Amino acid sequence: MSGSQPKPSETKLVADAECGRRRRRTRLRLAARAAAIPGAAVLGLLFACTHGARERDRSELRDAILLEDGNTAVVAFSSRQVRQVRQVGVGLLPGGGIREETLRHWTVLGRFDLATGAVTRLAAFDLGPGHDHSHLQLLWSLGNFVLLHGPFPTKAGVQSDHALLDASTGTLERLDLEQFVEQNGLGSVVDVRLVSADGTLAVTAGEQPPRARRGVWLRRATGAFEQLCADGRLDGCSREEVAYHETGAGGRIAYRLADGRRRPLHPREYGAAFSSAHQNRPVLLQVRGLPGRGGRVPGSGPFLALARREGDRWVENELPIDVGPLR
Repeated sequence: MSGSQPKPSETKLVADAECGRRRRRTRLRLAARAAAIPGAAVLGLLFACTHGARERDRSELRDAILLEDGNTAVVAFSSRQVRQVRQVGVGLLPGGGIREETLRHWTVLGRFDLATGAVTRLAAFDLGPGHDHSHLQLLWSLGNFVLLHGPFPTKAGVQSDHALLDASTGTLERLDLEQFVEQNGLGSVVDVRLVSADGTLAVTAGEQPPRARRGVWLRRATGAFEQLCADGRLDGCSREEVAYHETGAGGRIAYRLADGRRRPLHPREYGAAFSSAHQNRPVLLQVRGLPGRGGRVPGSGPFLALARREGDRWVENELPIDVGPLR
């Protein structure tokens, strides 16, 4: 009928159509604007909208090892300061996101006297930003020496390498074992071990499987290298000798560190003097708070767990450590 009012359902359809046209026109205008904005500015709109930057301390005790005297530990501490940045902008989830930027990252080595609790700083070096999760591993100790592996600053940037720490003086020596192996065409470093209290190391280097031909070398405290065998394995060490097995030789050989004399090693003597040469000493592990209380306890500080073997069982004691001198 002429002049009649539209039905409510028809009114809704018209309104929805008009709303759709408006949304399409808005998207077209926004697309035209975006096309006129330089690429860098678009990236800025998407990712550079940050606010609420806060600094946080991410320092932590990363590793610990007991020296042969049983009363001193060497610890590796990561002194790291970060800035938390909240990101907001187009393309991010509602509420934005948070990322961390490392502002300062130092690796610090220290001595910890188990009896007195005294902590002494031995060595420190700056890793700079960008190496947030890299840290030193303390691999082996003998006498006052500690063998370690991890990132070190160089002129070419931060690079991983083995190093030897004299815990009595704080002297840290980069070993450049990978460079020695590469220069001599030995493949790659497979294993490194401290075999003498003067800092002598046994280095196993070789090819990758399936050939897996591997030689064993001694690196003396002077830095000189001596080859034990071109293809074989290191089997252990005593105070005076190292034991190795050369492929095709038939049995173990004992090499005397003092004068380089070699001799056949009887299995009975090997079992008594060489196996488990350094396996029964106490071991230190890092823990983050008091056991049985949910891990890290605010304000409790870090602890080291000292595990000692008593008869047929291990007994563990917690030792609080003040990391203040390492910061």
